[in-house]
Amino acid sequence: MAVDILDEDHLAVSAIVTIGMQLIFFSIAATFQMDKVTDFAGGMNFAFWVYIVSLPVMIINSPRHRVPFAPKTMTTLDSAGTGLFIIGLLAETYADLQKFAFRQDPHNNGKWCDDGLWGVSRHPNYFGEIVLWWGIFIISINVIEGFEWFVIASPIFTTFIILFLSGMPLLERASDERYRDNAEYRQYKQSTSPLIPIPAAIYREVPGFMKFLLCCEFPMYNSLDVKPRSAVTESTSISLAAST
Repeated sequence: MAVDILDEDHLAVSAIVTIGMQLIFFSIAATFQMDKVTDFAGGMNFAFWVYIVSLPVMIINSPRHRVPFAPKTMTTLDSAGTGLFIIGLLAETYADLQKFAFRQDPHNNGKWCDDGLWGVSRHPNYFGEIVLWWGIFIISINVIEGFEWFVIASPIFTTFIILFLSGMPLLERASDERYRDNAEYRQYKQSTSPLIPIPAAIYREVPGFMKFLLCCEFPMYNSLDVKPRSAVTESTSISLAAST
């Protein structure tokens, strides 16, 4: 079979399928001149992002780890990883729904979202995204061995992009530029964790160095006194990948 010829873990086939789907999106967008499809598909960097973050899933489902069917209970790693996955998925989904509902209310025009999870984290959807992929990686630890440990690149890559590249830094800068003259926004930012959901009353009392070490409150997220630049809108995992 072609799959056996390419490689035992389906890595090459997965790459071909990922690039193929990307080309299909581009063909549809070019034929029907649909910008929304292009926005969804992103560029080739999107295909690269999808491939990297999917590595644990590929290894888990690799024929290399095929075993005869037998009743088997979940391992501790399965339970821990599944728990993190569920928490991350619920956090990301619920945060996105809350943001959508907030934006649909005309009374909230020109305001920043601080409802629900957004009241305890400035980026709860990104928190969910990171936790979700670390959960999948933890599940994969059951089967990975030797060179297969390279799949840890999946959660590390996702975390790095969100924390330091096209995720939070751009959005924090855009919000600071838009609301820097709003005293309530400054108070919100000072009392709300950038990523990990923490009650405002508690976070407000955390020392600055502890916020930096444990809460990801990095200096790059504070541009309240920097010259304004063009605005950026909040993105989910798909638009995040497309912008890298």
